[in-house]
Amino acid sequence: MVGNLGGYQTLSTIAKKLHGPGGLVTALLGGGIALGTGASKLSSWGVNKIRKQSTMTLVYPAVFNEMLNNGKCTVTFPDVPDTVVISSTAETAFKQAPEVLASSLAKYKEYPKPSHLKTVQDNFPDLTVMLISVDVKVK
Repeated sequence: MVGNLGGYQTLSTIAKKLHGPGGLVTALLGGGIALGTGASKLSSWGVNKIRKQSTMTLVYPAVFNEMLNNGKCTVTFPDVPDTVVISSTAETAFKQAPEVLASSLAKYKEYPKPSHLKTVQDNFPDLTVMLISVDVKVK
């Protein structure tokens, strides 16, 4: 289904550049065999270009703990276990968390599925749990 969606997006982009669906149909009919022989390369190029430029927003629950590290605030992400933020205040940690999370997620082949906020709150009842959003590349 992703391939079909990518093809649709490619055709939509081309149609916009040709001033609508009518322009696209005219180009397809006028291009004839030349377009037919290069269509797969054009489609593949368009899909790859869209993927490289596309981003999406992911939201992960973050656990804020101010009882560790001599009063410093530690932020962890249960779904991204290799991600930790340690800062002098919770406010600073909150500001740093998206950048640190994005850096960790970039190393993943597939992004981990975010847990439900309520589940994480139930697992850490004495700590503050907040959602952190981050923009990442579509993989």
